[in-house]
This record gives sequence, structure tokens and C-alpha cells, in this order.
Amino acid sequence: MKKILLALTVMAFCLSANADNWIRYDSIYVDSQSLLKLDDNIRAWVIRPHFKKSKFRNREYVYEAFYIDARCKEREVAILTSRWYNRFHELTESTEFGGNDKLEYIKVKPRTNYEIVYKALCSQKGKFF
Repeated sequence: MKKILLALTVMAFCLSANADNWIRYDSIYVDSQSLLKLDDNIRAWVIRPHFKKSKFRNREYVYEAFYIDARCKEREVAILTSRWYNRFHELTESTEFGGNDKLEYIKVKPRTNYEIVYKALCSQKGKFF
């Protein structure tokens, strides 16, 4: 079952990425073409493919994609957009999280998923920009 899920995830990247350049960092993938530097912030699409099937609004999802805004100096991240995909790699749920003035930034704590995202975007900024 795990091998099938892994194969489906790999297929999802091939099908959904089109010309996107996904770079693996730890347990996530960052779309290098979506990287955007704004003053001290960095934004990018991030996919977290390897997580247990999640139930959200009584539906099963295989992977999720987030458009993240990372404040590198403040060690904070905010989710701008969240997208959830089913086992057929179809977009089944999409959520927008307010405008720039209404974003809720989360302090990055050690050994969390947000730390992985923060490090992927902020520690790599010299590589991309």
C-alpha cells in the first residue's frame, strides 16, 4: 500500500507540476519557480506529500499544497492558500486566508513542520536570489 501511495505521489508531481521545478528539502518540496522575495519575506508553493491520509471536512486527502509567506528575520510563517488533493490528484479543497493585512503569522518552533518550511525558504534564499 505504501509503494502504491508513493507511486501515486510521484505521478502527481509529474502531472501537476507541468513546467514547475520542485526542489526537495527534508520532507517537503518547494516550487523554485514560485519563489518570490518581498523585502524580508519569501513566498513559495510548498507540497508535503508524505503524510498519513488526512480527514478534513469528512473527505480523504493524499497530499496538500500551501502557498507560504515566511518572515525570515522574525522566524514566522503564514499560510496564504491551502490546497488539498485526493487520490486521483484532483483538487478537492482550496482555501484562501485573507489579505496581507489579515494574515496570521505563526512563530516557528523547533521540530515542527513549520520549522522545515521556514528552513527550506529562508536558509535557501541565497541559493535562489
